[in-house]
Amino acid sequence: MNYSPLMRGTARLATFGVLALSVAIAQADLKIVSQTTVNTKRGPKTVSIITFMKGSKIRVDNLDVSQITDSRTGQNIYINNSRQIYTTTTNAQIAKLTAESIKNEHMKVSAKIRPTGKTKMIAGKMATQYVGDVTLTGNYPKIPGSTATAVIHLDEWTIQSAGITVGQGDMLGQVGLIVRSVAGTSGMGKVTAELSKAKGIPLNIDVNVDVKITTAGGGAPQTQHHSYVTEAQFVRDGALPDSLFSIPKGYKEVHDPSMDAGKNKKKGGK
Repeated sequence: MNYSPLMRGTARLATFGVLALSVAIAQADLKIVSQTTVNTKRGPKTVSIITFMKGSKIRVDNLDVSQITDSRTGQNIYINNSRQIYTTTTNAQIAKLTAESIKNEHMKVSAKIRPTGKTKMIAGKMATQYVGDVTLTGNYPKIPGSTATAVIHLDEWTIQSAGITVGQGDMLGQVGLIVRSVAGTSGMGKVTAELSKAKGIPLNIDVNVDVKITTAGGGAPQTQHHSYVTEAQFVRDGALPDSLFSIPKGYKEVHDPSMDAGKNKKKGGK
């Protein structure tokens, strides 16, 4: 698992929707409207996020980009609505690539999640707080001989209800991607179990990411800091049409080259 693709990929996904650490339970279909503010060295950027949940499916809209995931089948659909194109992948493919990268880059992942016992009202719903840290360490391939450590600190508020399930890693965002990636990876059972301690549908979440890169030649380490704040503005229970979770008619499927990473490396090594 290369440091750069993991952290940059999860950073981008953090702007796509609310983050999740656990199995989400919803008695009825749900629509959640949120605002996510991303702070990097380039400055803050705020986007409006709309999340839909129905049965085992979840859809997250950010501007003209949508992601649809079915927890039951493990299928993921990424849609660019302005270009009318889409690409697909599966959780099994993600886990396979992750296992290869963990081995190649000597990546280690650890997590610690706990409830605080605090509650508060958010968008008319009673929410419970969870806090924790996810730590990733491994080689930094852009600088040969260097290592990187990333610590993701989480402060999350979730709501509970009874009914159908959406998988724990299938609500998008940094932690959601990590959960989905490690869930099928050998040796990552403890990490997945720890991340699963947070229960419910996330409404508000504050994520702070601190990165330290240590070079083989010595000298002061390079550091980076990013933060992501998601706040729910509106939550509605009510039936949603099945068409929300389907590929629109007339859209063209395109290939996702990132899913060929392992194949390309193997072919090049012959």
